[in-house]
Amino acid sequence: MGWKQTGKRERLFFYLACILIGPLVLGGCALKEKFLRTESQDLFIRGELRESQDLMTRGEYSRALEKNRKLLERYPQMGDGALFQMGLITAHPKNPGKDYKKSLRYFQRLIAEFPKSDLKNQAQIWVLSLQGVIEKNKRIADLQSQIEKLKEIDLNIQEKKKKSLP
Repeated sequence: MGWKQTGKRERLFFYLACILIGPLVLGGCALKEKFLRTESQDLFIRGELRESQDLMTRGEYSRALEKNRKLLERYPQMGDGALFQMGLITAHPKNPGKDYKKSLRYFQRLIAEFPKSDLKNQAQIWVLSLQGVIEKNKRIADLQSQIEKLKEIDLNIQEKKKKSLP
């Protein structure tokens, strides 16, 4: 009832099979571990992004921005959500430190660094909208400057009229 002694050739096939299958099994475990780690990171990041949204909703813009900066530093490969929120925070109308140009840069960076992101299309819409707002704000500033110059000219003309009258 023992094992029959097999030939060298049969053992060779067994060893070759072990050599080929072993790395696949071990590699599969490593891939599964990597996937689980990425999934848990993803869940963590989603929670952090939700917390950041809550901060923004409560009007704590600088804290929300800082939270997103830290997320972007720690998980740059998953930073599209952080960049998107940073763009929203810096463009928020109630944010006293709003900066449309900085917001535009965040959205452009998202588009450049994460071309396959689900947020890319929304970021492109924000880019177009912010470019329009920035151009209109520049035009308004130019017109206000012209108005001020015209007021000065008008005042000078009125003063000259007063001086010319006896």
